[in-house]
Amino acid sequence: MGGGQVHFTSPGKPPLRHLPTIRFLSPKRITSVRGIATSTKLPAQMTSRLATAAKNVLTAVFPPSRIQIYSDPAKGNVGSPGYGICLVAETSTGALYTAERTSSTTVSEDSTPEDIAEQCARALMMEISHGGCFDSLAAPTVTICSAALNGNKGDVGAVALGTGCAESDNWLTLVRDLEQIFGVRGHFEPQSDGSGIICKWVGTGWVNSARGTK
Repeated sequence: MGGGQVHFTSPGKPPLRHLPTIRFLSPKRITSVRGIATSTKLPAQMTSRLATAAKNVLTAVFPPSRIQIYSDPAKGNVGSPGYGICLVAETSTGALYTAERTSSTTVSEDSTPEDIAEQCARALMMEISHGGCFDSLAAPTVTICSAALNGNKGDVGAVALGTGCAESDNWLTLVRDLEQIFGVRGHFEPQSDGSGIICKWVGTGWVNSARGTK
């Protein structure tokens, strides 16, 4: 089991004292869709099947020239056999929407590489259809950062989240917890074009008191 790797790179800059004000309200149009298909302990053609199946779904919406999905079969015998695919759509203003799917540990009728890739591609298009400037994966982190702005200086953060957040119990619970624990309440209203939810926060004035280590 396992065998994954995480590469962390620090810019080497001093830590932030305050979080900068976040104002991101216009995602604009999708300019590119990138992705990577991976596999371990399986034939290299598995990743090609994933990439091809995902492209077949995405080309119904996006021009083929904007879609780039790379195949990256893992070398060696580390980890358990399996495969997966990750897709990222980027807009002209830098908004990112992501989706990821991996093979199941138990074999089923809908666990072929083609099925996994199609599920991932449809999940990505669902994230895009929700609107906003952040996908459902990033929405909780963005909400916390917005609530931690330097409100003592009157900074008001405003971000556009997808309509899926209003239907997410986890996100709604997070908003309630921020109010109960930190005493900060956001202002929410639908965007004029109905493509998302505008969230405005006057932050708690969080200060980073941590010191760097040598």
